[in-house]
Amino acid sequence: MQLEKIDLKSVRTYTDGRFQLFVGLCEKIGLPQIINKHMEKATGRPMDIPPGIEAMILMAPMAEEGYKPLYQLNDYYCTKDLEGIFHFPVKEEQIKDDRFAYFLDVFYEAGCRKIFSEICANALLSYGIRIKNINYDTTSFVMWGDYETVEGKTGVITIDFGHSKDRRPDKKQIKLAIGTGDGTIVDAKVLSGNADDKTFNQENIADAAELLDRLHVDKSDFYYIADSALFSKDNIQKMKAAKMKFITRMPDNVKEAKALIEKGFGENGKKVVYRNAHNKDVGYVVEESTGVYQGHALKYAVVYSTALEPAKVKSTEKKVQTEKDRLDREIRNYQKRIFACVEDAEREIALIQDKKLLKANFHSINVTTKSVEKKRRGRPSLDPSKNLMTTDYQLYIACQQDGTLIKEHIRKESTFILASNDLELSAEAMLLEYKTQSNVEKRFQQLKNPHFVNSLYLDKPQRVEALAYLILLTIMILSVMEQVVRKGLKEENETVVGTGKKIKKQPTQLMILRIFYNILYQYYIDNGKTVRRLLEPLNDSQAKIVRYLGIPESAFAWNSV
Repeated sequence: MQLEKIDLKSVRTYTDGRFQLFVGLCEKIGLPQIINKHMEKATGRPMDIPPGIEAMILMAPMAEEGYKPLYQLNDYYCTKDLEGIFHFPVKEEQIKDDRFAYFLDVFYEAGCRKIFSEICANALLSYGIRIKNINYDTTSFVMWGDYETVEGKTGVITIDFGHSKDRRPDKKQIKLAIGTGDGTIVDAKVLSGNADDKTFNQENIADAAELLDRLHVDKSDFYYIADSALFSKDNIQKMKAAKMKFITRMPDNVKEAKALIEKGFGENGKKVVYRNAHNKDVGYVVEESTGVYQGHALKYAVVYSTALEPAKVKSTEKKVQTEKDRLDREIRNYQKRIFACVEDAEREIALIQDKKLLKANFHSINVTTKSVEKKRRGRPSLDPSKNLMTTDYQLYIACQQDGTLIKEHIRKESTFILASNDLELSAEAMLLEYKTQSNVEKRFQQLKNPHFVNSLYLDKPQRVEALAYLILLTIMILSVMEQVVRKGLKEENETVVGTGKKIKKQPTQLMILRIFYNILYQYYIDNGKTVRRLLEPLNDSQAKIVRYLGIPESAFAWNSV
C-alpha cells in the first residue's frame, strides 16, 4: 500500500461487525433473493434499492439493543458504513420514511406471511435443522393508536379489542402466534386482535401439515404441542385427518380432567425429576391412563408438580383468609338472631345445612343451639315471685380451618392433565415433550422487548402486519443463529469468550452479537477504488462463530467493485 495513492480524507474507521454478522446470516439463508423475487413480481419493475436490501435495512437495527423507531432510521444510519454493511451502494439520503412506508405496502401486497414461511423453511434447510416437534402459542400486543377497521379487504388483520394477555382490555391489540422447534422459531403468524386461540389452532393444523411437508419432516416422529386451547373435539378430529400426533393440556373444566384430578394418584404414580431451563431439578409425580373423549381414544398423563406447589400454597392461603373473613361476617349475623324456643332454632339449623347457606371450601363448620337466660322485661315487680327469668335460644357456630381440605385443594391445584392421541407414548415422555412449551415463552419475552413494541406506530393495519412479519423474521434468524452456534460448540466441545471475558458453552443471541461489537475495519479510497480492511484478524470466538454459520470473513471487509 502506497500512502501517496490513498485519499486521506476518505479514511474512516467503523465498528459495524454485529450488523455485518446479521446481514451475512440473511444472505446465507437467501433472504434478499426471496424477497426480491416476490416483491419485484408484485411491482412489475426493478427498484433503485432492491427490496431485499430495504428489508435488511429495516431489520438490522432490530437485532441490536436500543433499536430506533422507523422515523429515526436516517439518524440511526448516519454514522454507519451502509455499503459495507449491506453490500450495495446505499446512500444516506435514500433512507427516507416514505421509501419504507412504500416498502411495507408492497411487502404486504406480495404476501408477507408467504414470504416469511419461505425464508423460514430455507433457513432451516440451509443449516440442516431437524424438526421433531413444534410448540405453538399466542401473545397479544397493545396498539396505542386509533385504527379503523379495513372494510371490504379480505385477509387484512383488524386491530381490535380482544382477550388481552397484557392485561390491557381497554386497548386495541394485535396477536402474534409463534411455533418453535427446540427453541428455534419455525412458524409464525400475525392475527387480528380479537382472534381466539381455539380458532387459531383449528385453522393452523392444516398450515402445520403443509410446513412439515415443505421441511420433509416424518410425521410419525412429530408432535404438535400447544396449551389447552388446542383441546377440542374438532381439533382432535383434524389432527386425525392430518395424520399428526399432538400433546396438549386438558382444560381443568373438562369432565374427564375433573375426574382424573379428583381421583389423584394410585399405586402406579411414579416420581420423576427433570432439569428446567434454569438448570434446576424439578420433581413431578406422573401416572398414565387411557380414555375416550368424544369418541376419540386418548392417552392421559396425570401430573403433580412440586414446582407449582409453593405458588399454590400462597394463593390457597389467600383464599382461606378470604373465606374466613366472609364466614365471620355471616356467622355474626346468624348469632344475632334470637329464637323463642329450641324447636325454632333447630329448624333454622336444618335450613342452613340443607341449603348449604354457610358455604365453605377450607373450613369445617358446626352449628348448635345455645340457651340464653335473661330477666323478664319491664320494671321489677314488688312481688319477688313474679321476677322470673326467661329463656331464649341462639345459634352457636364454630368455624375452624380444615387442614385436610386445604391440603387436598393444594394437591388438586398443583395437578394438571396432559393428553395425546399417541396411545404408545408414556406419561413421562409426554411430560418431557410438553415442558418444551416454555421455549415459546422465551421468544415472547424477546418480542415483548420495548424496542419492538414501541416501533409499531403505523397508520394502516396492512403496514402493521408487514412490519410485524419483519420483526418475526428478525427473531427467527437470531434464533437460528443461536441454535447453530450452540450446536457447533457442543459438537466440538468448545467455548466462546463474551463480554466481561465470560466463557460460555451456550451463548445467547445477545452475547453472540456482542462478541462482534469490537470488530474494527478501515475504509479508504486507494487509487480510485474502495478498500475495506480489518485492522485486526477475527479473534478465536469470532472465527468459530462465522465458521459454524458459514459466513465468509469477507462479509466484514467487503470491497465494492
